[in-house]
Amino acid sequence: MHEVKKQIQSRKWSVPQNTTLLIKQRQDSAIVFHSKSGETHQLNDIGIAALLIIQQHPVSLNDLADQINKLYEVETPSELTVRLQRLVKDFEILGLIEPFKE
Repeated sequence: MHEVKKQIQSRKWSVPQNTTLLIKQRQDSAIVFHSKSGETHQLNDIGIAALLIIQQHPVSLNDLADQINKLYEVETPSELTVRLQRLVKDFEILGLIEPFKE
């Protein structure tokens, strides 16, 4: 179990190739249009920050947590990692991100 958790945290994530994410930011949230699915999603500030980081370059969960923590400093690192694990899983289910293929 511990090994699986370690693999999830070190796996890198990226936006799928040939996918366009149109993002309109608001004061404390953002609307994301996913070109492949035609779906629109509303994200909070941490969700959009995470998606923008992943869109810039493939990133592991641990690195994503470090970058988000530098921006917001709102949670303990372990709580933030758990929250981001759920977020990454949700993004993958929605097709917004996928495991990075090196």
